[in-house]
Amino acid sequence: MSCMEPPYTESGVFSSEGDAAPKRKPTGTPDQEKESSPEHKLLLNTDYVESFFSSLCQLREQCLLLDLCVALEGRLYQAHSLPLAAISTFFTKILEQGQLGVVDLEGKVTCSGWECILDFAYEGQFEVRTETAEEVLRAAEALGACRVAALCKRCLEPTPKEYHKEEVVVSEERLQNLKGIQELYRRGVGWDVELQAAGAFFKVHRVALAAGSDFFRGMFTSGMKEAHQDTVSLSTFSSVDLPLFTPFIYSGSLLLGWDNVFEVTQAALPYQLAGILQLCYQFFREEMSPEHCLDVLALAEAYSLPELRREAEDFILRNIKEVVQVPKFQDLGADQLVALLSHDALYTTMEMEVFQAVLRWVDEDRETRLPQAARVMKCVRFPLMTNRELRQVIAADLMAPSEKCYKVLEASLLSVPKGPSVLSQLPCRVRTPGQALVIVGGDSLTRNFSSRVPSRDVWFTHRFISGIGLVKHIEWRALSSLPDVPRFRHAVAVLDNVLYVFGGNHFYGKEDVLKSVVRYDPLRGTWEKLADMQERHNYFQAVCLRGLIYVLGGNADNSNTPVPGHRGVLRPCKEHLEIRAPLARPPLRARRGHLEWWDLRLRRAARGYTMFSGISSITIRWLAPRHSLP
Repeated sequence: MSCMEPPYTESGVFSSEGDAAPKRKPTGTPDQEKESSPEHKLLLNTDYVESFFSSLCQLREQCLLLDLCVALEGRLYQAHSLPLAAISTFFTKILEQGQLGVVDLEGKVTCSGWECILDFAYEGQFEVRTETAEEVLRAAEALGACRVAALCKRCLEPTPKEYHKEEVVVSEERLQNLKGIQELYRRGVGWDVELQAAGAFFKVHRVALAAGSDFFRGMFTSGMKEAHQDTVSLSTFSSVDLPLFTPFIYSGSLLLGWDNVFEVTQAALPYQLAGILQLCYQFFREEMSPEHCLDVLALAEAYSLPELRREAEDFILRNIKEVVQVPKFQDLGADQLVALLSHDALYTTMEMEVFQAVLRWVDEDRETRLPQAARVMKCVRFPLMTNRELRQVIAADLMAPSEKCYKVLEASLLSVPKGPSVLSQLPCRVRTPGQALVIVGGDSLTRNFSSRVPSRDVWFTHRFISGIGLVKHIEWRALSSLPDVPRFRHAVAVLDNVLYVFGGNHFYGKEDVLKSVVRYDPLRGTWEKLADMQERHNYFQAVCLRGLIYVLGGNADNSNTPVPGHRGVLRPCKEHLEIRAPLARPPLRARRGHLEWWDLRLRRAARGYTMFSGISSITIRWLAPRHSLP
């Protein structure tokens, strides 16, 4: 019997009983949908590989499912034959012939050589030193452990003093071990149990299933009758589940596409197969699209998956303009639509787009949805519209004075305070996208490459557009301009969603290094000049940690000579930037533990921060729509 590949269905639409999941309308014939089926993506769960061998070690330590005992120099070593056969031709033959039990290795290997091979089978690594490498090499050659022998030969190679021997990459070796186990499964070597589900039979290795799944580990190691049966009937499994789970347990990888990922997720959830669910979530994050995001949201809501629900909602809110064009959007229930359109993070540059989305939703089933139209229309923030847009709103037949929706419009506009329009006094908030990547300043080459020109421009990512494969196109839009002079080789940081810009150069001379600090408030769209730093700085970094901004290293001029030991900490206040004393670096030996802990905190705080080619980039949470270009 050969390894069965997981079957793939033609439909990628999630469906469940009840109203939790929207149903997609047919978009073509089955043949057409089959032809347009997306390609599958092979995903590997590296965490699963580590977990698999960690579970194998635990099974060995707890003396569970052991089927082999090696006798050597008066000692007995109990182990599992499967991981040993994956790295050794000697044990492969024993497993093929079914000669399990006690294996005498007296005279073939030494204890230290055998223990290294045993460690390699379970952990993907072993301790090898120059003085013991030859002993381990002889054991590896005797037992047909080619990869262990290759590592020993590498250790024995004569090398110059300055050469550092290449370390064993444990994760790669464990993956190769798992591939060896997978090959034994494919060849049918050592099968010891047959699983039956919905009339289908699958021969597998008991220890492999126990190491790869908590469900099977409980079944085979907790004293249940299935632990001793040659054929185990799984009444709760469908004919689809086992062909899906078994290949993953032996490989840690899945072939996923939109036509099978919903089915895989639903199959893995009842058995809490964390490794499979991680790959499904990874696929959803990486391949999310306007065509499928609503199905992902329905899946997350139906099975109470909060993390996946946040991912889907965030994608919908950031790409609402494209999502409303998808036919599935018209299938949303009123509660779901209200939850999305009333969200502050809905990314739309014009409130008119929200109003048009409501009209399309109502027109999809006007007779049924008209009683709910007024409730949904309350999600539209009419005070944010221009007079021209409001005239277009009133022209819609749904907004006739006799309709309830007109009353919603009237009440919304009457809630605006009289007098000059002030953003902070509006009865509704400006919609705020979750995050945006911002690029500040920098310098660029002229068209003829003859010179470089410093820049004052500040840009933000208006949207990401998926291309073929991993290609992502970015639509950039202007946000603002630096208030005083151009800057490059500067540092940026975001604290409390306010953008701070420190130092840098405004030109290329030795005296053109800046020590000035400015900050930008995206809510008000205003710049503010703060107190200068104590020294001029360029080529440095700034990170935020617990309400403070740390300024680290840098140059005082353009000589590319770092300022030795410079570290500063700044505390932003309401009206100014309080500059505290530079941080003195303690002696490494005297406070080694404290220093390493402090550096680690700063590295964690700096995640997501990038400096390149004199341009500083940072992520901020909110951008005022009035700064978007049409």
